[in-house]
Amino acid sequence: MSFVKQGVEPSIHCSFVFSYLAYLRESRLDEQALVDAVKGLRELLDERCWVPARMLNELTARALSETRDPYMGLRFGAEIDASTYSILGYIVSSAPSVEEALSVLRKAQRAVSSIGELQLVVEEDAVTCVFKDNWPRKLMLDHLVEAFISCWKALGSRISGIKARATLVTFKHAPVGDPVQYEKELGCRVSFHSPVDSVRFSLEGANRDTLCVGDRLVFEALKERLLKMLGPGSRNVSAQVNRVLANLPGELFPSMEMVASRLGMEPIELGKQLKSEHASFRMLLDRRKFMQTLALMQTTKLDLAAIAVQVGFSEQSALSRAFQRWTGMPPAQYREMLQRQERWLRRQRGDSSLGSLSPELSWAPALNNRNLPTPRSFVPEEAFSR
Repeated sequence: MSFVKQGVEPSIHCSFVFSYLAYLRESRLDEQALVDAVKGLRELLDERCWVPARMLNELTARALSETRDPYMGLRFGAEIDASTYSILGYIVSSAPSVEEALSVLRKAQRAVSSIGELQLVVEEDAVTCVFKDNWPRKLMLDHLVEAFISCWKALGSRISGIKARATLVTFKHAPVGDPVQYEKELGCRVSFHSPVDSVRFSLEGANRDTLCVGDRLVFEALKERLLKMLGPGSRNVSAQVNRVLANLPGELFPSMEMVASRLGMEPIELGKQLKSEHASFRMLLDRRKFMQTLALMQTTKLDLAAIAVQVGFSEQSALSRAFQRWTGMPPAQYREMLQRQERWLRRQRGDSSLGSLSPELSWAPALNNRNLPTPRSFVPEEAFSR
């Protein structure tokens, strides 16, 4: 796994996408045809770049159009093993306790995905992993969130020597299939329409004195190597900068000097710390502006000129140039795409199963595997075309 600089859009490391494509191939799908159907995805994968959430979302939707499997996300997540995440995965699987394993995973989450954050709720007899979305949850396919949660459950359940088990999974959304089958797939109780997406690991009955079955020396060595690759992750200056930016008024155009002062640092020191974390002040500021723009596009009817002022640009043309740099698309086109996808997702969430899809869905890729059926498509071409 290479810890390269992320883009402005919420995205995920290409290693996750390669594992996803391998799963689709094992499911007898032509994963190359699916990749080619998502505009721009092949170029990103060829260059081992991070993949934006919107592309992963589209890839998932197009795969669902062929599998017709409402539990695809759950089943993919269950296949995750340590090798999927390279050194990070091996650290998790060799940790001497659930708390330590998930703590490392949380700290290193920014090296894996910026689509969502892993938050931990630690209790005396349980640890809960909570998915906090960065890419708007209502724009994300529920199957994709299920894949993330199932993946965390798989990693947490394979920590060597730990007698901990997942006892509860919660989702914000309604079930896309039979709730009973969800519990069979995940092996624990599942609750829907929850305030959070999460998986809870019970430590009840586990003797903490016997948890150190894994080789602690190996664990510590791997953890030290990972944190060196990530930079001074214990400080996580990027997160501190993000918190400062989040608390500033939207129209304020903050300087690096202003943010450094609030953190009690010199600007040069702040720049060096961010560089060691494979970030930059410009990238974090751009991401803040992108997310503000995204929120205004979704929740208001403001025109682009008004949005530009709201997020700190002097004029609409400056926002247009920045947006083109961030996403490869002009903001008006991006907004139209989001509106199409949101309308489509609302329609799908109004259906109780994949068998009641809207009749106007007509997209179907040409698959090489002739043994596969050609069902009515899950993906309307107009929702994802640009």
